[in-house]
Amino acid sequence: MGWFRDESGAPKKTEGKVHFIRLVLENGTISVLNEYFNVGESLAHEYAWATL
Repeated sequence: MGWFRDESGAPKKTEGKVHFIRLVLENGTISVLNEYFNVGESLAHEYAWATL
């Protein structure tokens, strides 16, 4: 069964965070999971760390 499964054998659900490192596009946006977020044009061509 393993520590990552519950008594029924289904995967356990846990709280946590997911981190993404993304290149900021020329227009100041990043793409995370097919969604675009504005982080500012001043960061264009830099990398940004996004946490969900």
